[in-house]
Amino acid sequence: MLSLARTNRADARRKLLSVVDRSNLDLPGSPDSWLPLMLAAHKDTRSAALRLVWDSNQQPCAFRTTFRHLGLIELLGDVQEPDVIDYLLQEAEPMETRFNVVGRRRAAIRALAKHDRDAAYESAVSALAHAKHDRHLVPQVLMEIDAERSIPLLCEHLARETNSRVRRSICLELRRSDRPDHVESAVVNLLHGTADER
Repeated sequence: MLSLARTNRADARRKLLSVVDRSNLDLPGSPDSWLPLMLAAHKDTRSAALRLVWDSNQQPCAFRTTFRHLGLIELLGDVQEPDVIDYLLQEAEPMETRFNVVGRRRAAIRALAKHDRDAAYESAVSALAHAKHDRHLVPQVLMEIDAERSIPLLCEHLARETNSRVRRSICLELRRSDRPDHVESAVVNLLHGTADER
């Protein structure tokens, strides 16, 4: 099936859409979980693939909170349905348990940013400050959504962050920034503020 999805034949891709088993979309590694991702890459099957992802999301699934394919969550950013934003807001600020899928929150925030950049930014800021898991993934998402606002925020957060993995992630994102002068200005302001406090 995957080789058919990779073909340049539109008729083969349409046939695949008709046979995809919606119940297997939630199982990572199943061929059906990859098909919507591959079919969404083609203009002629994109809208049908997005519809398939959203429809499967509406069906009950005992493992959805654990096993939802992250690529499928990111695809929801392109689904134009009224309930998508509510769903993505929920996924962007999930209840944290002992078992969390790495990258799930990041995928939801990226998808939410396509619908509501401000809500996505606020979710990412909240995750950086309060989340128990995956905080090291948040600086990248913040920079993707709004680098201008994120640079001073990340610099301030860096000064009080105790987790070395999060600190490293913040430093890498600031270093990768295409606004080195803005980063330098934020760091200088932070250093002057720290010196004034002494």
